[in-house]
Amino acid sequence: MKKLVLLLVAATTLVACDNGIEENFERISQSLADVIAEFESVNTEVQTTISEIAAELQEVEQNANDISDEISDSIEEVNNILDTLQDSLDSAIEELQDAATEEQVLALIERVNSLQTSIDSLRAISDYDNDGVLNMIDQCPNTVLGTEVDVLGCPLDD
Repeated sequence: MKKLVLLLVAATTLVACDNGIEENFERISQSLADVIAEFESVNTEVQTTISEIAAELQEVEQNANDISDEISDSIEEVNNILDTLQDSLDSAIEELQDAATEEQVLALIERVNSLQTSIDSLRAISDYDNDGVLNMIDQCPNTVLGTEVDVLGCPLDD
């Protein structure tokens, strides 16, 4: 009889322990499932944010390329104008050297001065270092391309 009672006590304890382990296992499994679901939700949000940032970066890169192309075209146009003006200036100087009368000399000097004024004006409104500040107010010419500058053309980190 003692053996039977001990056997019943042991069986009851085993069943009670087994039920407790099973309940704990179910709670742990549910908590793990909740954590996995939360992770998947956050992961989806992160992936969406990354995709949005990548799209924005592509747009910014395209805008930068467009601006760079426009700057290159503008520089080429200004250089062409400067070349044309320089050719005219050279021609005027050559004519001046061959001038026969005082009136012709004075007219050529006026033409040279006018061309020089035009060249100076173009240089002043140009932006040789492409920092967005016109040469006439740029206190730090020749900044490295892409450097952020203040309104006077000087790097912001100075």
